[in-house]
Amino acid sequence: MRRNRFSVWGVCVALASAVAPVYAEPPAQNNAHVVVSGGTLLPLATNSTRAAGFFSLQNSDSVDRLLKGIASPICTKIMAHHTKQEQTVATNDLFNHLAIQHNAMMVFPRDGYHLVCLGLKRPLQTGEKIPFTFSFLDSGDVTADFTVVR
Repeated sequence: MRRNRFSVWGVCVALASAVAPVYAEPPAQNNAHVVVSGGTLLPLATNSTRAAGFFSLQNSDSVDRLLKGIASPICTKIMAHHTKQEQTVATNDLFNHLAIQHNAMMVFPRDGYHLVCLGLKRPLQTGEKIPFTFSFLDSGDVTADFTVVR
C-alpha cells in the first residue's frame, strides 16, 4: 500500500492560506524582523482632532525589542489608550517603552490597548493612507501605512 505524502501537505497549505489574515497594506518591517501590519486609523466622531489606530506588531527576531516611540506627520502627539480601563500617565506613555518579546505578536485592537493620534493636523479622508513610524532601540525604524476607515 502506497501513501500519498503530498495529500496531507496539500491540505495543510490550503488550510494555512484559508486562515491567513488579509491586510489592506503589505506588512512593513525592519532589518531586525519587526513587522507592523493591519494598520487602520479611525477618526473619532466625538472629537475631530483625534483618531484611534489599530494594528499588529510582530517580533520575528530571536531577541526582545524595545519600542521607544511612534510618530506620524498627521499627529501632534501619539499616546496609548485602553477602551475599557482607566486612563493613567503610565497608560499614555505605553508606546514609549514597550518591550516586544522575541518570536511574539502583539495585537492592538479596538477593545484593548491601541494608539490615539492627538492634534490631527487636517481632516482625514476614508481610504487615505497615513504613515506611522515605529522606532525601536538598537534595531531601527519601521514605517507602515495605516488606512483611514469610518
